[in-house]
Amino acid sequence: MLSFSGIRQVKQNTTQLTLSKKGKILTNGILGIIRHPWYTATFLIIWSRNIYISTLITNFILSFYLLIGCYLEEKKLILEFGAEYQDYQKNVSKFTPWKWFKNK
Repeated sequence: MLSFSGIRQVKQNTTQLTLSKKGKILTNGILGIIRHPWYTATFLIIWSRNIYISTLITNFILSFYLLIGCYLEEKKLILEFGAEYQDYQKNVSKFTPWKWFKNK
């Protein structure tokens, strides 16, 4: 579970090449517009439902979980790709295409 969540890699300052077999960051397509399209889609799905008290609480819990997961994933990617990923972070927004719109 620690490896799945990325905590083990951050604690041990190690990495596993699980995202790219060639060791390169993919920045084409949607990944050139936002860094985490799956997280963005999940946010849209959970917040587009009818909102009741129970779903509101659930949505906040799920959103918090996603934000923590994204934070840990970013740490893991910085360990794996170093300065290349940090440059990617500077040029591409995390969840929304604000930087993409700004550059167009």
